[in-house]
Amino acid sequence: NVVGSERHSDISRTIQNTLNPRWANQDLDLFEFKLQRMEKFVSVRCYDWDMVGEHDLIGSFEIRLVEDFLQGNHEDNPNIVEWYTLTDEGKDRGQIQLEFRWDNYTMTLGIFLIQGRKLPAMDGLLGKADPYVTFTVQDTKLQRLFSASADGTARCWDVYDGKSVQTYKGHNRAITQVKTSFAFSKMFVFTASQDR
Repeated sequence: NVVGSERHSDISRTIQNTLNPRWANQDLDLFEFKLQRMEKFVSVRCYDWDMVGEHDLIGSFEIRLVEDFLQGNHEDNPNIVEWYTLTDEGKDRGQIQLEFRWDNYTMTLGIFLIQGRKLPAMDGLLGKADPYVTFTVQDTKLQRLFSASADGTARCWDVYDGKSVQTYKGHNRAITQVKTSFAFSKMFVFTASQDR
């Protein structure tokens, strides 16, 4: 762990042989994270469970939690239910529906995993998937590292496990700079290259 950082993770159960999984069990599919501070990133990754080898990433998304996301405008409705689009390498890979719950008294974030829809078939022969979801709640600082490359790509790295999270393509020559910006609870990545 990075000194001074806060990070929590959890994993859902696997729903077998479906492209439209339904979890929605209050006892099994509610994930609670007791936090020291509210401002966090929630990283959600959906995988296809495989009996042999590594599980395949279906897609992922991140949400930046700031105070007004769960308070402020939402004081009358502390539970927020939304559909979130999964992406992998810039392609839409279906959606996951989540309900966020915030308890000011206990500083507890609840994430209720409801369902998924239109997930891609990952098991080639059967045309189905065996999806499960991972949640990581962590500080906004020092969670991602971006790199620029001579091959015309930029990469986003998870600083905790050292793995590449996403590759950004589109340039024909070396990328010289990578910058990020946040707006509307989303992260935007900007690159500068010798070709543009």
